Amino acid sequence: MLSVSSRTGKKTTDDIQRRLQSVLGYTPYAIYFGFVPFVIYLGFKLGPDPGTPDFSLMNLLPI
Repeated sequence: MLSVSSRTGKKTTDDIQRRLQSVLGYTPYAIYFGFVPFVIYLGFKLGPDPGTPDFSLMNLLPI
């Protein structure tokens, strides 16, 4: 339910601007901490290139 003060155009504009600044303030952190996991996710989703061996953790171990 809207309050009386938020029905005015200026108050609503200030609220939107404040929320947008808050979201944009966290954007660099989301990009910084989300880039590498996103690239790893894409690698697993798309799969290996043709002719390369399948990925497994056993291939990474030097045994």
